[in-house]
Amino acid sequence: MPDARGAGGGSRYFVQGKEGFVIKAKLKKFFDEKQLPENIFIVEKDQLTHVIDFDTLIDLIVNVAPENEQAVIWNMISKIDFLNGDISHYLNHLATAYIMENF
Repeated sequence: MPDARGAGGGSRYFVQGKEGFVIKAKLKKFFDEKQLPENIFIVEKDQLTHVIDFDTLIDLIVNVAPENEQAVIWNMISKIDFLNGDISHYLNHLATAYIMENF
């Protein structure tokens, strides 16, 4: 993850651009205003069962995901919502990707 001085290293604090704050705010507002069912996401990996609850996944998306990933997530969620699709399928995809990358 880039830091305050760019890709070179040094400070551990990430400086989020103006656009990043806008996308983060849009994601937060979307999840706050939509009446989405609070699913539990279950992912199998290496003969282990991982469980992520809805609130944890939303927290990862809004507060932990890098700015570029938030932008991709926002674009996809916007498209799904515009087409009256089921967001929970995409959230399950994100939960699966998170487990596969981090455990």
